[in-house]
Amino acid sequence: MRRRNLFSGWLLLCALAVQAIAGDVFWIANAPGVPQVTKFTITGVWVADDDSTITVNGKPNTVTYGAVSTSTSDVAAAIAAALNSNDTSTTTLDLISDETKNIGGQQITEFRDFTATASSGGLDLITNGVFSADSDWTKNSWTIGSGTANATTVSDDLEQTIVIVEGRSYELVFDLTRSAGSVTAKIGGTSGTSRSTANTFTETIVAGSGSLIEFTGVGFTGTLDNVVLKEGAVVTLTGTTDGRPFTATSSETTAGTGAIADATPTAASGPNHWTTATNWDTGVVPALGDDVYFTQGNIDCLYGLDDSGKDLNSFTREPGYTGKIGLPKLNTDHGKTYFEYRTTHLQIEPETGGDFFRIHGGARTNINTFAEAANVTIESGNVSLITTSGVITLTALGGTVECGNRGEDACVLGTVICGDPSGGAATVNISKSCTGAIDLTVYNGTAVVDVAMGGTETATVYGHLIVESGAQNIINVRKTGKLTYNGPGTLTTLNTYDTAWADFSKDTRAKTITNVNMWKGTRFSDPFGVTTRTNGIDAEDGGLQDVKIETVIGRTWSETGL
Repeated sequence: MRRRNLFSGWLLLCALAVQAIAGDVFWIANAPGVPQVTKFTITGVWVADDDSTITVNGKPNTVTYGAVSTSTSDVAAAIAAALNSNDTSTTTLDLISDETKNIGGQQITEFRDFTATASSGGLDLITNGVFSADSDWTKNSWTIGSGTANATTVSDDLEQTIVIVEGRSYELVFDLTRSAGSVTAKIGGTSGTSRSTANTFTETIVAGSGSLIEFTGVGFTGTLDNVVLKEGAVVTLTGTTDGRPFTATSSETTAGTGAIADATPTAASGPNHWTTATNWDTGVVPALGDDVYFTQGNIDCLYGLDDSGKDLNSFTREPGYTGKIGLPKLNTDHGKTYFEYRTTHLQIEPETGGDFFRIHGGARTNINTFAEAANVTIESGNVSLITTSGVITLTALGGTVECGNRGEDACVLGTVICGDPSGGAATVNISKSCTGAIDLTVYNGTAVVDVAMGGTETATVYGHLIVESGAQNIINVRKTGKLTYNGPGTLTTLNTYDTAWADFSKDTRAKTITNVNMWKGTRFSDPFGVTTRTNGIDAEDGGLQDVKIETVIGRTWSETGL
């Protein structure tokens, strides 16, 4: 008995755990906006004809450097200037020393997602560069006190062991006071410029094979302070719109050791991000088994859309939510149009075997169901569906549905219903990239098919079916339905019933129909004679006088010639 009670208790705990994990999750779009920050570190020695490139969405912005060697700070400044430029033509500019650059970055729409700034390198490699303690430095004849390193007629080294890489350039900054002699800085044994005046100095030194930073005095009397050593320089891209992500990459072509390294960006976040926890009423991003709801508000869900593998229980969009979900393939930002390079469709999968999507309303809802089969019901709104391998069973009672995203992304379809049998009209576009054994019924509205629907499948039409391409098996046109057949593909069997109309007048390419069966009261339009009817036309429940056949002017048919 005790074992049974323990087992029952374990089952109860499991059930409670599942309830705690899965549940109703509502979009509230409550996160503050944070801009993306991406940094590129410029290192090495840059010489004449070296070039650097920043690329966004396959579009490059290149700077080619001039006749003199430039420091990493100069290179960073030139890159930032080119990215921020609004110049409209290829030109030569005196950014640093007559570099050339390509079209100004701000002329490219995607580059307007950020502004560029140049600065000295990354983390300071020096310990106790402000000399706040008498430590960390090997002093030899130098002393440390009163917040400075001090020298009186010194002709040896103040030094510290640091982590540097031979051949890379480092930017060194230090303050110097001086009453006699000179000081020369060295990085890994490579000497910089001898200094014999009081000032704040900045110089770039290419590291030698050693591991020391040294300040070598020659009869030097004075003080040293505020020593900062950083590798290279940095170009920082800061998003111009809080929450909008961008992807920028770098490359270089150099004769010397010049290089650009990409750093992991600080990600953008904000009220338009699916993957930001504070945008959900539970404070947690939807997870396994959750039921997701968009019920109210108007804040778009545009970014962080790749959330595949979560296996949600359901996804519901209600008319009260008027925002957009997903990005358009052809986008417009900053007053210009471009092909969107970020993820355009919300990538989520359903749990196996259940109803999944119900969409009612909205100017845009883009969904990618990935590898899981999904049942999708659309009552209204503009919807784009894509998938990798999972078969979508689609019921479009209203709205406009794009399957396959204008032929650029795949969509696997099974049973497709277009329009509500009770009266609501829908538009379903089945693009060239769609696959699957598509069994289509058009009740009300229009379905446009640009692909073969399957070797053994049937299309039944009460509304309007437009075939743009692809071989088709059986098309039944019933009641007041209409078939507009524009494609050159072969149609195996055409059946027209009631007052249905099969129209072949909109496209002059030749097409073959193996079997044509017409019932009394139906219409067949081929005024240009583009169809070849392999087995003629069968008037099923009457004769030639009971059907309407429109053919080439001057051609006459007898009943036996049908």
